[in-house]
Amino acid sequence: MTGLILVGGPPRSASATSTTWAPDRTVPMGVFLLVLANLLLNLVLAIVTLFKGKIWTGLLGLFLAP
Repeated sequence: MTGLILVGGPPRSASATSTTWAPDRTVPMGVFLLVLANLLLNLVLAIVTLFKGKIWTGLLGLFLAP
């Protein structure tokens, strides 16, 4: 999921008309921050895995959310 965001691809649940990453007014701010924190944690853990030398595992971690 993080890898898709890094290369500019929309998540599977994003609508075709959504072009911003601003919080939606229908989603509570806490939920938005929780999803954002999850994506950042996923990115950090994938980068640590890449630095440890596990290339395929790190790349897989970038494109698949836990």
